[in-house]
Amino acid sequence: MSRFKAFAIHFAISLAIFVFLAYLVLAHWYPDFFFDSDGGWQGIRIIVLVDLVLGPLLTLVVYKAGKPGLKFDLSMIALVQSVCLIAGVWVVYNERPIALVYTDGYFYSNSAGSYRDADLAVPDLSSFPGQTPKRLMTALPADPNEQRLIRRNSLQSERPLRLRVEYYEPFNWQNASEHDQPLTIDRVLERDPDGNEITRWLIENGGSLEDYAYFPYAGRYGLKIVAVNRHSGRITGVLPMALYGPDGPTPQDNPNMKSDQSTAEASETTSAD
Repeated sequence: MSRFKAFAIHFAISLAIFVFLAYLVLAHWYPDFFFDSDGGWQGIRIIVLVDLVLGPLLTLVVYKAGKPGLKFDLSMIALVQSVCLIAGVWVVYNERPIALVYTDGYFYSNSAGSYRDADLAVPDLSSFPGQTPKRLMTALPADPNEQRLIRRNSLQSERPLRLRVEYYEPFNWQNASEHDQPLTIDRVLERDPDGNEITRWLIENGGSLEDYAYFPYAGRYGLKIVAVNRHSGRITGVLPMALYGPDGPTPQDNPNMKSDQSTAEASETTSAD
C-alpha cells in the first residue's frame, strides 16, 4: 500500500469521526446562536486540527511500505491522536453552555465550567422545560431587604447571581419587562448605522424591529444583543453586531442602571460591615 493510500484511509476514518463530533457540537452542545457566541466555532477548529490534520499528516510522513517497526509507529500515531482528540473534545464539551440566564437586565451564558470556577456543583437543570441550554432567569424575592441580603451574600461568596441555581425559574418575558427596561431601538440601530445586518436578521427571523425587545448578552466570546419576541416571549436569537463600540460601554448603554445600583449598595454595605 502506498503512502498516499494510507493517508487517504486514515483521513477517511478521521472524517467520519469529525462528522459525528461536528453533529454533536452543532445540534446539541452549541446549538443555534451559541455556536457563534460561545465557542462552537473554536471547538470545531480544535477538532479539525487534531482529527483531520494531526493524525492523517503524521501517517503521511511516517508511512513507508515494508518499513521496520511500521506497526509500532502507526499504533503510536493512533494513540497520540486519540489522546489529543479526547482531551480536545473534553474541553469543548466542558465549556458548552448549559444555561442562558437572565439576571438584572442582562443575559448570561453559563457553562459547566462557570459553576466549577465558583466552587459550585454543576446543576442538574433537567427539571426546567426546553432543550439545553435552558432559558432561565434569576427571580429574587420581592422584599428589597431580602434582595439586599442575597446580593451581599453573592458578593461576599464571589458567586454571581447568575450562578445561584436556587433562584432560577424559566425565562418569562413579562416578568423580565416588569423589572428591567430593554435597549431602545435607537441604541440598537446605532450599532448598525447602515441597517444591513439588522435587515438580514429580520429577513431570516421575520417581523419588524418593533416586534422584539433587545437586551445585552454576555456570551463567552463577546458582548452581543439578544432579541426577544414581544408577542410570543421567545428568545429568538442574537443580532449580528457587537453590543458596544470600540470605546466600550457608556452610561447610556445600560438602561437597567438600577440593577447596578443595587449591587453597588450591597457592596457598600459589605464594606461598612
